[in-house]
Amino acid sequence: MIKLTNISKHYRTDEILTTALSDINLSLPQGEFMAIMGPSGCGKSTLLNVLGMLDTPSEGQYEFMGEEIANYKESQLAKIRKEHVGVVFQEFNLIDELSVIENVEVALLYHKMPKAKRRELALEMLKKVGMDHRIKHYPGQLSGGQQQRVAIARALVNKPKLIVADEPTGNLDSNLGREIMELISDINKTGTSVIMVTHSEAHAQYANQILTLLDGKLVSGSLEQSIAS
Repeated sequence: MIKLTNISKHYRTDEILTTALSDINLSLPQGEFMAIMGPSGCGKSTLLNVLGMLDTPSEGQYEFMGEEIANYKESQLAKIRKEHVGVVFQEFNLIDELSVIENVEVALLYHKMPKAKRRELALEMLKKVGMDHRIKHYPGQLSGGQQQRVAIARALVNKPKLIVADEPTGNLDSNLGREIMELISDINKTGTSVIMVTHSEAHAQYANQILTLLDGKLVSGSLEQSIAS
């Protein structure tokens, strides 16, 4: 499904060149669950943003579902994200002024479908994450774990092939974190690929493949593990 070959990412500010990623090689078959670990500042979120098509690499090749996309424009990447990728953030990123079901519907606004269909799909996903009893509530009326469940429903409502999650349990206590990891694991078992950044070794164990980054370089989980997707 995904194959990165010699991917690097550089940032230049005030004549200083900073390398966030250096010669990353990895592959992710369809249905795989990948965890990315490493110390703060090692490039985990940068790699996740590249994998989720929220950022573009400076060098290298990125093959997604057989299509080379490394040099795609933002408009082309946005189209792929809309059709195939769901994103889960550590901060939930729900809209306070919208109800639970409206927050999930937001992800469908760019699709040409009647409002009734959007509502139907949103309710279906909220049922899947156990939040259909809170559809009229607002984010401020929910616990952190409940907000993250709504955020996951929003990421799932397009029925994406890939979920990218940046520290999805980072703002939750251990019990709620475990609940969210069980939910993400269940989603993966239905065939949705998952790529997750985490600092938690326990949560990383839910994954089929664990990658470790250090100073922007992959120090475990190299291309030798590659499985044809």
